[in-house]
Amino acid sequence: MNLFDPRAFSHKGVVYLTSISHLRLATSDDGRHFTVAATPTLVPSEPHETYGIEDPRITFIDGFYYVNYSAISAQMGVVTCLARTRDFASFEKLGIIFAPDNKDVALFPERIDGRYWCFHRPSVKQLGSVAMWIASSDNLLDWGRHRFLIGPRKGLWDSERVGCGAQPIKTPQGWLQLYHASDEKVRYCSGALLLDLKEPWKVLARSKEPILFAEAPYEKEGMMPNVIFHNGLVDRGNGQIDLYYGAADELTCGATMDVQAVLNSLV
Repeated sequence: MNLFDPRAFSHKGVVYLTSISHLRLATSDDGRHFTVAATPTLVPSEPHETYGIEDPRITFIDGFYYVNYSAISAQMGVVTCLARTRDFASFEKLGIIFAPDNKDVALFPERIDGRYWCFHRPSVKQLGSVAMWIASSDNLLDWGRHRFLIGPRKGLWDSERVGCGAQPIKTPQGWLQLYHASDEKVRYCSGALLLDLKEPWKVLARSKEPILFAEAPYEKEGMMPNVIFHNGLVDRGNGQIDLYYGAADELTCGATMDVQAVLNSLV
């Protein structure tokens, strides 16, 4: 038996998970104090979800909250699915939008030149790097016109892999995307990209240093130590961002960021 990762184990050449993931609703009046639902809100129900659903990103578009999430199964691997809801009480599962192995998807909150846009991250098995790509669609289900966006940078904090965080924020300077990355020591941090408003595949600036990284004991120690991984973002509309992230794969944490300060940090 190979216990190479606390989230999974290998027995006689077969990989098993130590838990089955699901999504659960948490509500708050102030963004600080949350009440977590007593029962699961969105659960695995399809053949491609037998090992669980996780890593959701939520984007409000045209009257719906769209929830994209990773779905895992032994036979089909890791795919990205899309669901939508108006009230977080009932959900419509729309199906798979990216085939395996592809994850870290985030939707733009509005159309650009008549098309929907998203970030995604295909895994690589032979050549290439674990990098962020961008794609567009006319219906949120069929994605194409793929473009490479950014990849790892040797010798820097994002030298091993990169992937998107939550939905991007529209600013006068461009689309601000907070992304996650790791180095060869599996130290995960968050940085930022600035993309052109009309041509979002064009990178205008990028963090040279991380803007959020493990500092507190509960971030530096745990099941996955030194891991900061953000999926949730609320734009307060006053120049402030509430960012929600996982710490060491054990806790959900929050941070407040100043949009202009992030923009000023980019090079």
